[in-house]
Amino acid sequence: MARKNRSTPDRSMLQKLFDRLVLAWRLLGDGRVSLQHKLIPPIALLYLLSPIDLVPEALLGPLGVFDDIGVVILLLETFIRMAPPGVVREHLEALQQRVAMSDDDTPRQREHSDVIDGQFRVKDEDLLSFSSSSPSSPSR
Repeated sequence: MARKNRSTPDRSMLQKLFDRLVLAWRLLGDGRVSLQHKLIPPIALLYLLSPIDLVPEALLGPLGVFDDIGVVILLLETFIRMAPPGVVREHLEALQQRVAMSDDDTPRQREHSDVIDGQFRVKDEDLLSFSSSSPSSPSR
């Protein structure tokens, strides 16, 4: 069995869950996903908020929350899998580019972003003293 390469950090399970939530959110806003499929995430939210429960918390205590989380994850995964594959692929690529830019913040990676690198210098020292002057000092 192959071992994971420890030199590259593995993204945490919570980060992966967050990415799936962001993907589902993006798919909800995409007009190419049918309205029928867009009903699944609100149903998941209603289940999470409803008093009806598969495994009541009274039975298992705090562990009863895990069935709620499991049902929500299952419904969100169902929503993502039912969306058109090309649309999902497009949003996944956009999310992966966002992650790549935040992981490796080099100018080559950022060439397609809205970030502009630049340098500045202060020509007039009076501008610095003016911005740091106290309110009691006379102003210009």
